[in-house]
Amino acid sequence: MQIQELVRPDAGLRRLVGLFRGRLHKMNLIEREVSLAEIEEDARSHFQEGKTVFGGYADERLVAFAVLKQEDSTYWLDWLFVDPVERRKGHASKLFDHCERFVQEKGEEKLYVYVHPDNDRMIRFLRKKGYDALNLIEITKKVKTKGKEIEILGNTYRY
Repeated sequence: MQIQELVRPDAGLRRLVGLFRGRLHKMNLIEREVSLAEIEEDARSHFQEGKTVFGGYADERLVAFAVLKQEDSTYWLDWLFVDPVERRKGHASKLFDHCERFVQEKGEEKLYVYVHPDNDRMIRFLRKKGYDALNLIEITKKVKTKGKEIEILGNTYRY
């Protein structure tokens, strides 16, 4: 897989953003289809100031992407997605490793990762990469809930 920094959204990125947004809809029990406007807005939002987008190419076709967000001297991995047809080929690992190296080259020692509590696949992936320290818990008041609960450090939360 070849990795390069992307400078603007294109059809390949929009396709992957649409697939990823559809997955997020399923995790959040959103029953409506992802609209073209949502896909376009998501794709454009990745190119705001403070964000870096990397694309992973196999046979000259975009099959994966990652979005890093810089807040002061902290780098967050906002998104990492591989086309479902291209999974289990090492693309996510190569792209993730590239992001870690990018952050280290910027003089920072660690990369922080946002991950949805239902994203078991990503959580397992991160554990394999040595990520085992819980750093941040985001708490919000939801009007609508999926009805699931999770226990963290003896406290029960809905999500």
